[in-house]
Amino acid sequence: MPRGVGRRLGLQSSAASKYLVSHSKSVLLRASDDCCVGIFDFGQRRYFGQPVPLLCRIPSHLQAETTRSFPIRHAPTAPGRGRRLGPSSSHLSVVLRPKPILRHKRDRQGAVDSTLSEPAVITVEEPRGCSWNTKHHQIQRFNMASDPIILFDIPTREPRTTWSLNPWKTRFMFAYKGLDFKTEWVEYPDIKSRLEAHITPPWKQPIYTIPTVRFPDGTYLMDSKRIAEAINERYPNPPLRIESKHYTWLEKNYGRLMTDFEGVYLPNIPRRLLSEASQPYWYRTREEDVGMSLDQLEKERGGEVAWGLVEPLLKEVAGMLRENGEGPYFLGKEVSYADFWWAGFLLFVRKIGEDLWEELVRRSGEDGGAHGELLEGVKVWCERVDH
Repeated sequence: MPRGVGRRLGLQSSAASKYLVSHSKSVLLRASDDCCVGIFDFGQRRYFGQPVPLLCRIPSHLQAETTRSFPIRHAPTAPGRGRRLGPSSSHLSVVLRPKPILRHKRDRQGAVDSTLSEPAVITVEEPRGCSWNTKHHQIQRFNMASDPIILFDIPTREPRTTWSLNPWKTRFMFAYKGLDFKTEWVEYPDIKSRLEAHITPPWKQPIYTIPTVRFPDGTYLMDSKRIAEAINERYPNPPLRIESKHYTWLEKNYGRLMTDFEGVYLPNIPRRLLSEASQPYWYRTREEDVGMSLDQLEKERGGEVAWGLVEPLLKEVAGMLRENGEGPYFLGKEVSYADFWWAGFLLFVRKIGEDLWEELVRRSGEDGGAHGELLEGVKVWCERVDH
């Protein structure tokens, strides 16, 4: 569907039942309490170069063996000058039967045949004066309330809570945007098998990662930055700045920070956080990554060695938080995605242990208090940790 068509038609969202149109050029928008609303783009042929959208309203409480007609609005482009014709009315005949029976009439009619428990088929014929092809669209009915946003996250041992820095970024986004969501906890060994049927990783190696999100329209998305951008696009209010010099710095130095700090957090995560289901996977994969046991890693590159390496980075971030004295965020009083990024790291360290958190603040120097002030500033968006 062309960008902006849904906004031009003024479609509103609702938490009622809806129909999902499974056609590559068709997009379901939302539903009202008594009908479903969809945009159908019959895009193989275009009327003077423009797609011709239809707005179909189909009551969701239709009884079997009934036939009713409901208006379809279409707004094709006028010949030659590209003027827009006023919307005219067509009708869509709705028939619910135990077995699908398609009807074809050379008028502005269409047929929907299904039972309430089976997929329906819509056939819309060419209205007179427009170059449309007949298309069949499979429609599946489901309830919006049963299809919330789903966040796939890695749990701690019981009682299960969130802990990893990257899912925190997504949780912050949901909370800031006022979006409800459901957490599906996935242990490390189960991540690939749970996700591989739904999504291809957005990088060369077939590595499945958390966070992954499933949006209500069935779209799966992996990678915290891509998820943040998608949330910002789908739910623009309240607005949030994603890109900034602070975010760029954090992304640039992320690899160095996590590598220098791995002698501290890699051994402690399975000891203090992970369930028995995830511990063997963690030890096996992380020991392969670093080329030694995690106990040996801790002896060689943990403790004072690790803290000494990350101290300059911690001080630099604390200094950036102090640059703008108006507020606790990198941009002063304006929260941005960079704040969620760094707050996710701070919460990650604090979840591993208060001893690590206290050492982080101490190693950050005279501006170390800025980290705690940031967490206080984002507190309202990080209260949900266990579901």
